[in-house]
Amino acid sequence: MMDPNLNEHEQVEQIKQWWYRYGPSIIFGIIAGLAVMYGWQYWQKRQESYSANASIAYQKMLVSIPQGDAKKTQELAENVISHYEKSPYAWFANFFLAKLAVDQNNNSAAIKHLQWVREHAKDPGFKTIATIREARILLSQEQYQQALDLLNKDIDPAFSTLAEEIKGDVLLSMGDSKNAKLAYKNSLKGSQYGRDSHPFLLMKLYDIENSSEKKS
Repeated sequence: MMDPNLNEHEQVEQIKQWWYRYGPSIIFGIIAGLAVMYGWQYWQKRQESYSANASIAYQKMLVSIPQGDAKKTQELAENVISHYEKSPYAWFANFFLAKLAVDQNNNSAAIKHLQWVREHAKDPGFKTIATIREARILLSQEQYQQALDLLNKDIDPAFSTLAEEIKGDVLLSMGDSKNAKLAYKNSLKGSQYGRDSHPFLLMKLYDIENSSEKKS
């Protein structure tokens, strides 16, 4: 606060001293504040542009599917992944390429795309979907232990019912009917739709129990 007893000359000198001491900090604070504000606005606009462009690229891929040109669709999907890998559209594109690879009996390529999702997706649900699909492929290849190792990793609770059923399929294929039965029961227990909504799962349980009764 300025001393009212100072004359005009002394007041000017006091202002100069105050500015000399605090002026640079004030200027720096103002510049830093403006930089943060405009930097945030720039970042938001860039993110919006990135997401919009990713969506457009993915839509182009979807539009190409009914045209029946698998090569073109694959190129468009790979473009989404390479240019927008931080976007969820890259996860969707990898899922599509994994399915395309399975249809072409190229399981190694399908697993590669699913592993990409497991490594890059931010959403645990998408990671789990990729895990389950990879486990199914490994099951079809009779790579039972690898499939089981995958299913024993972190699974999003929202997909635990499905994961337990696939685990039961793997265990049954390994000849472990006891733990397969347990996995199937865990799957039914975790279902929010009740037992009657899973007729095929109930049939698997019935087959195991019926087989056990015959052996005994």
